[in-house]
Amino acid sequence: MRARVLQMYARIMRLSGKWQAVDSANTAQERAFIRQEARTLFKANKNVVADAEIEALLGEAEERIALAAHYRIPYPRLPNVGYGAAPQQQHQLQKRQEKLRQASIPSYVRSAFKPR
Repeated sequence: MRARVLQMYARIMRLSGKWQAVDSANTAQERAFIRQEARTLFKANKNVVADAEIEALLGEAEERIALAAHYRIPYPRLPNVGYGAAPQQQHQLQKRQEKLRQASIPSYVRSAFKPR
């Protein structure tokens, strides 16, 4: 498992070195973002030992790489789900909407955006 994690880290670092932004003026900034994001997330998850959780994090990395390569945008984005749509007195509805908001966070950004 450790080898797969290190391979993923190396793959991301290679990607950051080859990254070409849509607007060439932003290439250096986007490369720096990719490197910093990888460092931050790998350091934040360095104490994860459960194989299932490691697999989920590796899957998230794969998805983020695929989306970045396809859309040429390295930044993660959350779907637009409004907060406060339920009136305060309807507790059950609020709980359901909170579950919906948490479920709507795509797996490729779960590490970057922790649900409330």
